[in-house]
Amino acid sequence: MKRVAFFVFAAFLLLQGATAHCQTPVKVSYCEVAHHPAKYNHQLIQFTTFVSYGFEDFTAFDPNCPHESMMWLEYGGITRSPAMYCCGVTPGTTREKPLEVEGITVPIVDDKNFSQFQKELLTKHGKYISSVVSATLIGRFFSGSPPSKNTFGPGYGHMGCCTLFAIQQVVSVDPQNNPQLDYSDDYDQIETSVGCSVKNYVDWFKPNGELIKHQLSMESPENSWAFTEPQRVAAEAFAKYVKISDVLPSDMKKLREKQGRITYLWKNNVKEKSYMVVVSRPSWLSYYATHSNHVAWVVVSLSESECSSN
Repeated sequence: MKRVAFFVFAAFLLLQGATAHCQTPVKVSYCEVAHHPAKYNHQLIQFTTFVSYGFEDFTAFDPNCPHESMMWLEYGGITRSPAMYCCGVTPGTTREKPLEVEGITVPIVDDKNFSQFQKELLTKHGKYISSVVSATLIGRFFSGSPPSKNTFGPGYGHMGCCTLFAIQQVVSVDPQNNPQLDYSDDYDQIETSVGCSVKNYVDWFKPNGELIKHQLSMESPENSWAFTEPQRVAAEAFAKYVKISDVLPSDMKKLREKQGRITYLWKNNVKEKSYMVVVSRPSWLSYYATHSNHVAWVVVSLSESECSSN
């Protein structure tokens, strides 16, 4: 009897996978869906997007429309995303039955592309698992509800932040195979203590079109230093963002370094302030560079810490 039940359940999963293949998704851009979420509510759609995964984060994004509603991701079928987020969510690897959202059952095509997608996302870059990958996905979109007093977004994901894209099939995923690029999605925080205040001058929590403009502007021959001198990139950020023009590259003290990312510290002894600058070669930026293997160093974080002497 148990064997019969098992084969019935297996046949059900195969049927779900076959159904996923047979349906024709609407091919759109991520930004189109982000701009018009109600239009695509409950629709099966396909787009190519960047995906970031980490603590309290499993989202899709496009740097050309970073200020639109965030889109949370989840797997269809019985496979669960292990992303940790708030509130009332217990991460795990499986669920008892296929994902159902707003009365719609969402299957999953569990093939080599899906396995590769999971592998790339769960790669540890530095101390924590935090990854950015580019992938073409098929899934069911849910626009959610207008924000309420209990949420600051449409209602899905971390703190109800986001709309929802339930992944039904991974069409393709790009490998993280360039040793010069930063594939992580975490951002260093400046160390502080009681009595200290923090001010952020640059904080690209999500990639921004400004960095694309920077990349393209640095590709001229006279700006070749932006590809080889990360200390200079860090130092010059002070004139642009903090309005301090006499900071030299040699003033930068290296705190940490990992693949495609360097964190520097500079102290303003006159005003007793400390600054942390993070420069990176973001993997996603390679998709907008004239040559994918030629990505400039960019400042992704610049923060100031000022501590009271009392």
